Amino acid sequence: MTTRPDRSTAQERTRLDLIRAANNILMRDGYTSLTVTAIAAESGYGRRTFYRYFKNRDALVYHMVVTWITALAEQAITRAQHLPTPQREYAVLQHILSGFYSNRDLFRSLSTFFQSPHGKRVTETMRQHFLSALQAGRLNFNNRVSNEVVSHVHAGGFSHLIRQVIWSSEMVDVDEVVREYFILTFGEEPPEFTD
Repeated sequence: MTTRPDRSTAQERTRLDLIRAANNILMRDGYTSLTVTAIAAESGYGRRTFYRYFKNRDALVYHMVVTWITALAEQAITRAQHLPTPQREYAVLQHILSGFYSNRDLFRSLSTFFQSPHGKRVTETMRQHFLSALQAGRLNFNNRVSNEVVSHVHAGGFSHLIRQVIWSSEMVDVDEVVREYFILTFGEEPPEFTD
């Protein structure tokens, strides 16, 4: 007797197939070529299947972007968790900004997406993740104001830095950008340490 995978496993596999197909199209042909029809064809599923999992193309891209950002942030925080404040915060900022810089071509190709309602929700989602890390004590950017205020200020400021790093026509010194942001935030030079 053969066992069939349970429904949730099959559904998750289909969802991942659609996401992989979209990622392949994005990397190969860019955002303008990313259509529901193209995703369906690339994945081997029909349009109807696509719409069972995602409302539209931008909903899928939102899911991809948020998943990537969340994984990057979680990796950064986990890697730096053993460090004391402010070394931990510096290492997290460095890791995240470096991740965006190394993927800048992909994010440049998504410029139209970031103008859409789904794209504009990405910053708010980043803020919520940042707030959760502050509330859990995994990050500490300011003990004198509420975590809610800190999350708004830093999500906005860091989003601006990310755009600067992605859209600069010149080579960006990520270390210098993080250093300046750190000085602005903590009022002192970044700590010297090895990770």
